[in-house]
Amino acid sequence: IKFRTMSPPGGFTYNGVMTIQQDNEGFIWVLTDEELYNFDGYTYKRHSSYFKEINPKIHWYFLNLTLNKSGEIIVNTNNGLFKYNRVSDKFSLLTDISVETTFIDPQNQIWLRKNGKWGKLPHVKRVQEFSRFFTLFVPYSVKEGDF
Repeated sequence: IKFRTMSPPGGFTYNGVMTIQQDNEGFIWVLTDEELYNFDGYTYKRHSSYFKEINPKIHWYFLNLTLNKSGEIIVNTNNGLFKYNRVSDKFSLLTDISVETTFIDPQNQIWLRKNGKWGKLPHVKRVQEFSRFFTLFVPYSVKEGDF
């Protein structure tokens, strides 16, 4: 068995790799707490600059990365949840609610966990709607090892 070490020039930023996922097109996505990369087999592309452009005055950090059934990348940050668009090579905001983690169930629905409670992502865009957010839905039965 041969192993090859792969990392961008200068290595990965900050405190190491938190998540590695491969999307449906074969790209490898690597998440650290302060950076998001994708690897095409030859080069790494950094995506943190997109998030810094949204609001350069706040500190951005990444919490987790999830793939839905279509292979779309869902990125959870301290400033909300974003979905990657391959065509535009940009991320769009799904919700500005800051959550602990995300999970995509077999029906391709996005579940979010905040303060130890699970809720299904409805079409909510504002934090002010959060109190209603978790009371509308029955929490999904998820064990810690499922994500």
